[in-house]
Amino acid sequence: MPIDDISRPMSDKEWRAREDALTLAKANRIADDPKRMSAAKQAAQQMAEEEKKDAAAMSKVANGKKPRMTGSVGNTNYNVFKNVTRKKNG
Repeated sequence: MPIDDISRPMSDKEWRAREDALTLAKANRIADDPKRMSAAKQAAQQMAEEEKKDAAAMSKVANGKKPRMTGSVGNTNYNVFKNVTRKKNG
């Protein structure tokens, strides 16, 4: 369908094809630029490491392991497996 043809709406298949074409064009521009390609590879490595950490955490949840969730916010100490306690002022 020509770009200026507004006589009918585009189908999902047509929209997907246009988006895929744009995605491929962007990928080609990145692949042709060594600095951008290197930066993208570095980012992909970092993202993969984060995904591995997330997957390990999800695996613990799936296997029924309790998280160690402790810390403090303001004047309150939190330990999700114990009572919440307030810090004394002074």
